[in-house]
Amino acid sequence: MKRHPYLEQLKTRGISLGLERMYNALQSLGNPQKYYRGSLIAGTNGKGSTSYILYSLLHKSGYNSALYTSPHIKEINERYIVNGKPISDSDLNNYIDDIRGISEKFNLTLFEFETLIAFKYFYDQKVDYSIVEVGMGGRLDATNCFEPEIKIITSISRDHTEFLGDTEEEILLEKAGIIKNKNTVISGVWQRNLVEILERICYERDAILKNYTTEFFTYNITQDTEYQRFRYEYKDTRLDIELPLIGRHQVCNCSNAITAFLELSDRFGLKIDTNMLRDTIRGLRFAGRFEIVSKNPLIIIDGAHNIDGMTHLKETLSNYNREKRKILCIFSSLNNKNPEKKMEILSGVCDYFIFVENPHPLSLKKEEAIILAQKLNLRYFEAMDVRFALEKVFSQFKDYLTIITGSLYTLERVYEELERLKAYGREQ
Repeated sequence: MKRHPYLEQLKTRGISLGLERMYNALQSLGNPQKYYRGSLIAGTNGKGSTSYILYSLLHKSGYNSALYTSPHIKEINERYIVNGKPISDSDLNNYIDDIRGISEKFNLTLFEFETLIAFKYFYDQKVDYSIVEVGMGGRLDATNCFEPEIKIITSISRDHTEFLGDTEEEILLEKAGIIKNKNTVISGVWQRNLVEILERICYERDAILKNYTTEFFTYNITQDTEYQRFRYEYKDTRLDIELPLIGRHQVCNCSNAITAFLELSDRFGLKIDTNMLRDTIRGLRFAGRFEIVSKNPLIIIDGAHNIDGMTHLKETLSNYNREKRKILCIFSSLNNKNPEKKMEILSGVCDYFIFVENPHPLSLKKEEAIILAQKLNLRYFEAMDVRFALEKVFSQFKDYLTIITGSLYTLERVYEELERLKAYGREQ
C-alpha cells in the first residue's frame, strides 16, 4: 500500500511530541505493547540497520518476531514485519478502519497512529519479540510507551535540532529518555563526553551499560566490494563475521545488534547457534543502505540524509571506489537538513551532481539546489526529475559510479524507475 486517505489526512496534524495521547490510546486497546519482549532502538543514525539485524537474528533463531521501523521506502507495509512478511494490504486497511475511532478520540498524530497499529498488530500476531525503532528522539516519542528490558542507542549527532536541542549533549538526553530502571543498554556512542553522560544516566536508573569498544569489540576489519569482514568479541563469544552492509559505521551497528541478541539470550534463555548467527548476517539484504541496485551501470542507493550520515557516506565511497571511477551524485534533500553542507561534504568525492526533488513538502527545489551548487562551485548537469536523471545515467554515464542519496523520501520513486528500466531490458 503506497497511500491511504486517512493517513494522508493525519499528515495535516504535524509533529506533536508527548506520551499522554499514546498512553490513553493504548489503554483503550488493553495495552497490547505489554505482552511481548524485545528491544527499543534510538539514535541519530544506524537505528534502521541495527533494528533489522537484531530482528533477523531473532527471526532466524525460530522465534515469533516482529519489526517496526520508519520511514518506509516503497510501501507503508514495510513498517510492519512479522516472521519475515510485511502486513498485507487487507490487514493494514482493517487496522486503519478499526483503530481510526481511537485516533480521532485522542487526536493522534500520523506517527502515533502508525505506532498504535504496530503495537496492536504485533499483539494479535502473538509475537514473542518485537524490535521497535524510535521515530525521533526517544523521551517523548510514541514508541517509548513500549518498555522492553533491552535498549540500544546507536549514535549521537546533530539532527532534528528544532525538536531535540541544539547540542549533542541535549540530543543524547532526549534519546536516553528511553532508558528505564534496570534496563540493559547497548551503546555505539563514541564521543567521550557523551559516554560519560550516558554512564551517569545508567547509574542513576540502575541500568547496565554495554558500550562498543569498552565492553564489546571488533578487530581486523577488512572490506571488498561485497563484504566487510571482522572479528567480534563479547565476554566468551568470538565470531568471525562477514557483513554485506558496507561502511565502517555498519560494523558498529552490526556489533550493537549482536550484543543485544546475546543479552536477550542471557535474560530469557534464548538458544544461540553461532553458525546461524554468522549465516544470517552474511545473507542480510537491506534496501537503501549502500545498496548496489545495478552493476552495469554501477548504481548505488544510500539513505544518508543528515550531516553525520553524509560524512559516513563520503568515507564509504572513498574506500569502495578502488577503481577510481568518476562519481555522479543524484542528490535530493529536505530544506531543513542543511543541504548546502551535505553537498559540500559530497563534493570531496563526487565529480558531478544531478539535482532532483522529492514529494515531501520541505523538499529542496531544483532551482535552490542550483544556487547552492554555484555557490560551492560544483559541477552539475541540468536539474531534472528522477526518471530523466536515471535515463541520463543509462545513456551517458554508464562508466561512472552513480550514487543516489540525500533523502529517504526520494527512494520510492527511484525504485519505481529502476523497475521500469529493468522491464525495458536496460539494467544488466
